[in-house]
Amino acid sequence: MNFRLIIFPAIAMLALASCATRTATSAAQAPADMPEMGAPAKRSWLKGATSSIGELNPFNKKRSPLAALPDATGKVRSVNHEHAFVLIEGAAAAGLKAGAELYTTGAGQETATLRVTQHRHGSFVLADIIEGRPSQGDAVHAR
Repeated sequence: MNFRLIIFPAIAMLALASCATRTATSAAQAPADMPEMGAPAKRSWLKGATSSIGELNPFNKKRSPLAALPDATGKVRSVNHEHAFVLIEGAAAAGLKAGAELYTTGAGQETATLRVTQHRHGSFVLADIIEGRPSQGDAVHAR
């Protein structure tokens, strides 16, 4: 006899039985973590984890964050201090050759010196940290 023919109906019956035995909860019996009617719902972990994906979408019609930085080549999107590299976003950065030297600025001062690697995808480029401590959001400039 086929194992699936027995298991699936049994699971369905258990699920229906558990729904049928559940009672409606009043406001006094509602769990403390349950939002009240009309209260804004909490963000789910999935929505929070994927909310920044829209920023990486090349078809996103939002204004570029580089518009406020007229002389910038790009912007630091991510920093990995453990492995000493940064992810740079910017159409101008995508045209840089491997080995090009860059510097980052944040809060009006130079924060790091970088060297472009051969790894790139679209308008994203990886660069090794030569010296300094860049931060996410720093402007990237060519030397």
